[in-house]
Amino acid sequence: MNPPGWYPDPAGTPDSYRWWDGSSWTAATTFSPATTPPPTGSDSGSAPAAPVTERPRSKRTRLLVGAAIGVVVIAVIVAGVWWGMARWRSDSGENPVVPLPSGSASADPSPSAGPSSGSGKEVDLNCAGGNQVATGSQAPIYASSGLQYEGVKDWGFRYDKTQWSWLDDQAVWGTTKIKPTDQDWAAGIAIGGIRSENGFGDPADAADQLISCLTSYGFMNDGSWKVTEEESEDVTVDGMAGHRTVHLLSDGAQADYPGYRVVTVVLDTGQDGTLGTWMSFAPKGEPTTSAQIEAAEKTLVKH
Repeated sequence: MNPPGWYPDPAGTPDSYRWWDGSSWTAATTFSPATTPPPTGSDSGSAPAAPVTERPRSKRTRLLVGAAIGVVVIAVIVAGVWWGMARWRSDSGENPVVPLPSGSASADPSPSAGPSSGSGKEVDLNCAGGNQVATGSQAPIYASSGLQYEGVKDWGFRYDKTQWSWLDDQAVWGTTKIKPTDQDWAAGIAIGGIRSENGFGDPADAADQLISCLTSYGFMNDGSWKVTEEESEDVTVDGMAGHRTVHLLSDGAQADYPGYRVVTVVLDTGQDGTLGTWMSFAPKGEPTTSAQIEAAEKTLVKH
C-alpha cells in the first residue's frame, strides 16, 4: 500500500492531484502537489485501485518533454528536405561547376587547375559564379572591375547576361548586323570581373579558362567549336600587368569566314581576389567589326 500523499487525480482531471490517506482516496484535491496535506479525517471517496508509485510529473516537465520531441521531429524533417534539394540540384545541373577541358590532339586550350584554397585544396572552375549584374543601357564608355574602354558607337545589341554568367558587373554589347546576314554572324565586346573563389587563376591561366567558359557555358556552348590558340603573351596595359591571348573558334561549317577571332585580355587591377577582363569576338577576316574591335582595344585603360 502506498503512503499518504498527493497523487494524480484518478478521475482524470487535467493537472489535478487528489489526496491518498494511505488506505483510500479522499475528497481533497489540488493543482499543486506541494499543497499542505489536508486534516486527518477528511471525507473519503472510493476508488478501484491505489495510486501508482511513479513520481507525479509537473506541467513544466511534460512541456519540456513535448518540446524535446518536437525539436527532434523538426530536425528529421529539415534533414530530409535538405537531402532532397541537394539531390535535385545535382540531378538538374543547377549552378554547375564546368570541368576544365582535358588535353587532346586538337589545339583546344587546356588551362591549369584553379587556385588553391587556404587548406591547399584546388578550387574547381565555376563558370556560373558571376554576380549577374549587368549594364542596363548603352553608353560611350563601359567600366567594370577596375577597367574601362570606349564602346563602339553603333553597337546597340546587348547580350543576355546569362550567356556571360562567369562575369561580375558585366557590360556585353555588340552587333548582329554583319553580312551575309543569313549566316547569323555576330560580334561583341565583354568587360567584367572574375574571382579567384570561382577557380580563376593568374592572368595567363584565366585567359585560357575564359575560353573554356565561353565554349562550355556561354553562347558558343553547342560543343561544335574547335579552338586554336594563335597568340599568347604577357602584357602591361596602363601600368596593369596581365596576359593577352587570341583564339580562333571554328566549327568547320562556316562558308563565308573561317570562324570567330576571340581576343582575351586579363589584367591585375589591384582588387583583392578579382581580375579585370576584356574579351572581344568577331568573324575572322570581316573588315568592319575587326577594325572596330581593334580601335576599342586601344582605348582600354585603368578605371
